Amino acid sequence: MKKTDKENREIEMIRDEKPTSSFVQKTMQILEALAGKEKGVLEIANETGLNKSTVFRILISLVNLDYAYQVAKTEKYGLTVKFNKLAESNQSRFNLVALSLEILQRAADSSQETVFLYTYSQGQMIILHQIESPSPLRVVSKFNNDGKRPPLHATASSKCIIAMQGEKSMQYLLSQAPFPRFTDTTICSKEEMLEELNSIRERGYAMDDQENEPGIRCVAAPIYMPDHTVNSCVSISGPSIRMHGEKLARCIEIVKETAAEISRKIGATRES
Repeated sequence: MKKTDKENREIEMIRDEKPTSSFVQKTMQILEALAGKEKGVLEIANETGLNKSTVFRILISLVNLDYAYQVAKTEKYGLTVKFNKLAESNQSRFNLVALSLEILQRAADSSQETVFLYTYSQGQMIILHQIESPSPLRVVSKFNNDGKRPPLHATASSKCIIAMQGEKSMQYLLSQAPFPRFTDTTICSKEEMLEELNSIRERGYAMDDQENEPGIRCVAAPIYMPDHTVNSCVSISGPSIRMHGEKLARCIEIVKETAAEISRKIGATRES
């Protein structure tokens, strides 16, 4: 379809325009509106609340960069394969499980205990991967089955991630107090939990000292993203009859080294 004089003038203006944070936000709104379906300028404007001129100008930029296309017959726009490839490439780059497998296996071999890779999403802990101990007496998680999730106040992994996430997440956890007691060592008060989270940040790892289940000890260390945020961690779990003294100290070092190595592999330049 041949462009009008007005469209050509718009294109020239856009080429000379410096993007702003507001411009980027509007662009993302349009990209989200186009996900999975071709739409016209008016339809996008109504859906996003942006004016038609703004929508048109951003669409022209996306077309010029080959991230969007226009159907001549309907004058609707859609996202190109180039945009899909960009998303797929980024997803592959940050596939935490794939990037961590070899490192996690080394941790399992060194500790001879069960190793977990956890992530934190929408207030819940999710197991991404686990490598079970070769010992007949070993820890096997009961979570991730039938929708069960680890309690946020009584596991090393959840305390580790929440302690490193910042004030907002810490306050979310603390707002749940008083916490249900599972064992004699479960932390049940807001004051004790705050002290525990501060201690975790200082030493760089968390411990579940039979707080969730009697006879099981776990240690966990945070995985840092390139922007230094923490949403995932590595943990090592084993029976308390083995996880004590020198063995416990060794597992703490292994879990810290493992989390630090994964952090470096995904692009974190420092661990804190």
